[in-house]
Amino acid sequence: MKIFKWTIGILGVLLISGILYAYLKADALVESYLKKSIPKNVELKYSSLSVNIFRAELRIFDVELALHNESNGVRFATVQSKKMELDGFNYWQYFKNDFIQIRKIHIQDPITTIHPALRHHIADSLQLTTKSVRRKMELKQFEISNGQLYMMKDGADSIRFSAMKIHLNLSDIVPIDSLGSGRMPFLYEDLKFEMSELYISMGNYEDLFVAHSAMYKHKIELADLSVKSKFSKDQMLSVLPEEREHFDIQIPLVVLDSIEFEIKQKLFYMYASMMSIQNAKLDIYLDKRLKDRTRFRPMYSKLIRDLPFKLDIDSTRFDNWNIVYDEKHETNLKAGRVSFENLNANIMHLTNLPESNKTTQIRANAQIMGQGMASIDWKFDVQNTREEFKVTGKVSDFKAGATNQFLNSFVKTSLSGEIEQVYFNIAGDDIRSSGDFKMKYNDLNIAILKDDRSEKHQIKSFIGNLLLDNGTNADAEGFRHGQISVIRNQRRPFFNYLWLNVKDGIENTIRINNRKQGPR
Repeated sequence: MKIFKWTIGILGVLLISGILYAYLKADALVESYLKKSIPKNVELKYSSLSVNIFRAELRIFDVELALHNESNGVRFATVQSKKMELDGFNYWQYFKNDFIQIRKIHIQDPITTIHPALRHHIADSLQLTTKSVRRKMELKQFEISNGQLYMMKDGADSIRFSAMKIHLNLSDIVPIDSLGSGRMPFLYEDLKFEMSELYISMGNYEDLFVAHSAMYKHKIELADLSVKSKFSKDQMLSVLPEEREHFDIQIPLVVLDSIEFEIKQKLFYMYASMMSIQNAKLDIYLDKRLKDRTRFRPMYSKLIRDLPFKLDIDSTRFDNWNIVYDEKHETNLKAGRVSFENLNANIMHLTNLPESNKTTQIRANAQIMGQGMASIDWKFDVQNTREEFKVTGKVSDFKAGATNQFLNSFVKTSLSGEIEQVYFNIAGDDIRSSGDFKMKYNDLNIAILKDDRSEKHQIKSFIGNLLLDNGTNADAEGFRHGQISVIRNQRRPFFNYLWLNVKDGIENTIRINNRKQGPR
């Protein structure tokens, strides 16, 4: 009996001693483990480390994690954090079942800086091995609070991308055997992600800003998004080598619903059932005093087809947009202006998936220049490499004089009269287009202006009005009919192409002799 008691006593002393030893040496043991397990190209520094084995807690303070290229030792990324916490490590599950179970990991105030230009081959970055991904693991909660992210430009100490106040919360995280499948290597029950003051440099000429963005499960919201040119309108003439639009775009809210992400064969895929862009204001300015652009301007079907990622959005809604387009031709004259108010549109099947056989269709309506109403129905197939499209449109109750600010600057012309209705059908591709046009108008009058636009040129205006058809070719309903035939200038965007079609239709319809011999 005494031997048994002595044995129990000795075992108890040894157990208590072991626990005390582990408690006293826990910090050193964890430090030793970290040094052995961290890859060679990762450098870890911290001011202090605290382990509580009874509460299963780990605290690391003033952390600095640096990633280096294995080939040359150059640092290309750093993460600095005030504190990293690990709570609720389940010892029993780990030693008994080889199952890693953690209640929470929390990273406080991390500042991440990445220099992509300094990074070498992807093999130099941290990668999960197949074994680590497949190992049984459960993390109840992963949290990042008040983070900052900076991505620097190539070869310069300036920012390409930045975001502030980053908050991420993932719950019930379970790794899955998905390595190589293209899907995320883990599943999660709930996701909350927020960040503020997002900045993206879109190149040499434009910047993008988002005041606040959030993602909850499968919904993304972007608040106060804006796109702005880096240079002012006055600076463009001295800075830009050729024509380029100046942008000032303000969008209070963008919403994407039922969104999913995937990676297949090294391509990023984004799916969404709906995207809504509300109350946008677009101010676009083009200075025609600059040298004509020489670069090719692809059609929208090609732009979508050639995106560096795959996209599939069932429905996109534009609600209450206002667009102003100004075009400056001469220094001493006011820029010509065209505006669209209360524009509403629906885009069906915005997709560039090769296997999709759906036609992209855009239906839009808006008020023009504060008065007449216009609507269009525009269809194209993104996978059609000839960039074929069809556009039908209608304009009604429009005062011709509303366009004079634009016409005065653009073609030294002003109009008066009332356009009751306009209908057009256009079919074309990347090279040419054709269609039919009809108008019903009253008391249409044209004035050809002198070069300084101060007054009209009497003789030219008289001749111009003689060529106007004010009833000769009208049908029983009062419509004049004409045809459209245009060759595209591939250095101009699609909306310039559309405008030339409408302009050609108007000119062909209102002239007395409207028979055409070929494209103009």
